[in-house]
Amino acid sequence: MPDYFQNTVDHNMRSGDFALETMGLSPTEIINALAGQPVCPKCERLAFRDVGWKENRIATCSNCGWHGKTVTYDEYITKKLYR
Repeated sequence: MPDYFQNTVDHNMRSGDFALETMGLSPTEIINALAGQPVCPKCERLAFRDVGWKENRIATCSNCGWHGKTVTYDEYITKKLYR
């Protein structure tokens, strides 16, 4: 993973804002757990896989209601699709 994401996870864990800190997970374990999750391109939050995920990578965002094709969190960070 790029340094940007690693530094963000490290900062969140040090500041106590990250809920997984209490679970005893390392930043690397958190990154690996989130890597395959779809990302909403509209609000940049994690989305839910929907019917058609295997064929066309269709996802739905529970936050903004967006529905359509998406990329995984790993691809989102690697390809620098974030704003």
